[in-house]
Amino acid sequence: MTTDEFLRRLRSDQSVRHIYRAGDLAGMIAVYPFNRVFVLHWEECRDGDQRDRHAYLRDEMHRFESADEVLAFVARAGYPAAAFNP
Repeated sequence: MTTDEFLRRLRSDQSVRHIYRAGDLAGMIAVYPFNRVFVLHWEECRDGDQRDRHAYLRDEMHRFESADEVLAFVARAGYPAAAFNP
């Protein structure tokens, strides 16, 4: 997904997500519009522990005022728009 597609989807009240594996870790970053803000939910755990919420190493929720802020946040974390899917 291009940067423009990433921003256009969020601004059109649609979500984007990225599912990844890094070594023995599995994670998901999901972003969706909600009540005039953009919510980013990031979960990460050891691969195979996805059903056990107590085993999560990362379970974060962030709120952003703009789609541009979301894009900057995920890019700083090492996940460019190209890593995301509808």
